[in-house]
Amino acid sequence: PGGGIDSNGKWKNSKKKFFLPVKVVSKLFKGKFLSYTKKNFEQRKIKDKEQFQEIINSCYSKDWVVYTKKPMKSAKHVVKYLGRYTHRIAISNARLKKYEDNKVTFSYKDYSDHNQIKEMTLDDTE
Repeated sequence: PGGGIDSNGKWKNSKKKFFLPVKVVSKLFKGKFLSYTKKNFEQRKIKDKEQFQEIINSCYSKDWVVYTKKPMKSAKHVVKYLGRYTHRIAISNARLKKYEDNKVTFSYKDYSDHNQIKEMTLDDTE
C-alpha cells in the first residue's frame, strides 16, 4: 500500500520510491520459483530424484537477490535489453586453455588484483 500505521495509530506514507523491499521480493521469488520447479519435477524427466532434492535444498539454503528496475518503455526496448545477455557466450573459445581429467581450465581477468589475467580450473560439471 505504500505506507502503514505508526505506533500512534496514524497512517504514515512510505518514501516516494518505495514499492517492495528487495529482500521481500527475493524471498518470495525464491519460494515461488522453487515451488513450481518441484511441482513440475515429473515433466522435467530428471532421473535421479535424490540428486534433484539435493539441488532444491541447496537452492533454498542460499540467499537470492532479485534485482528490480522500472518497466521498459516498449517491447522493442525489452528485446534489445535481453539481447545483450541472451546472445553472449559464457566462456569464449579463446579463454579455454585445456580440458583434461574432467576439468576445464580457462583464463579470466581478476578485477580485484589490478586486472591481472589469471587461470582457473573447475570440474566440467561446474
